Amino acid sequence: MLHIDINCDMGEGIGNDHLLMPYISSCSIACGGHTGTEKSILETISLADQYKVKIGAHPSYPDSENFGRKSIEISNSDFTNSIKKQISLFVLCCKKNNSRIHHVKPHGALYNDLYFNHVLVLLFLDVIKELIPKVIIYCAPGSVLEKEAKRIGFATIREGFMDRAYNSDGTLRDRKLMDSVFIDKNQVKNQAVRFVKESRVLSYEENLISMPIDTLCLHGDHPNALQLIQFVNQSLKSEGIDVY
Repeated sequence: MLHIDINCDMGEGIGNDHLLMPYISSCSIACGGHTGTEKSILETISLADQYKVKIGAHPSYPDSENFGRKSIEISNSDFTNSIKKQISLFVLCCKKNNSRIHHVKPHGALYNDLYFNHVLVLLFLDVIKELIPKVIIYCAPGSVLEKEAKRIGFATIREGFMDRAYNSDGTLRDRKLMDSVFIDKNQVKNQAVRFVKESRVLSYEENLISMPIDTLCLHGDHPNALQLIQFVNQSLKSEGIDVY
C-alpha cells in the first residue's frame, strides 16, 4: 500500500473549509499576510482538530491587495518583521486552542520566490527557528528552501501541486499564463497519481521530470475544489494509495 498526505490551504475566507476537511490530512492556515485574522485562525484550527487534520502556518508576503500572489519589493527588516508577526499570531492561536503545530508552508509568490532566493530563505528560516524550531517545512522539491532547511536541521516535506502546471525546471507555471491552473478533473487526478506512483510530473512543455514528493496540495480556492478533492481522493484509493 502506498501512502500520501493531501493538504489544502485554508482559513482564506473561501467558505468551503468544512467541506474539504474530510478529504485531506493536513492544512496550512492563512495567518495575516495575504489574509487571515485571529478569529479565522482559531476557527480553522478548531475545525482541523475536529477532523484530526494536521495544522500548519501559511505565512505570505504582507500583500492582501494581491492575495500574496505577487512578488513585492520589501526590505529585509520589513520582511522579517512581517513573517515574525504572522508566525507569532499563529503560535498564539494554537496555544489558545491547545493545538500542535505540524508544519509551516509559505504562500503564493513567497513560496515561488523561496525556490531560488537564498537571502529570503535564510531570513524566513531564521524566524521559524526562533519561534517554532521543531516544526516541519513544506517546500518545493529541489528548492533553495528545501536545501537550506535540511542544512539548518529542519525536517522537510516535499510538496507537489495536483492542480497546477509545472515548467520543465520544476517551478510552477505563472498563474497569469494560459493553462497554469488545471480545471479538468482527470488532468488533476492523473497528475496526482503520477506524482505518487512514479515520482514524476509532466511539464507544460510535455517533458517528464523527476519530482519525488511527500504531500499533494489542492488549492482550497480552486473553483471546483470540493468536486476535485472528492474525485482525487476516491481515485487514489482505487489505485491502492492511502491518504493519511
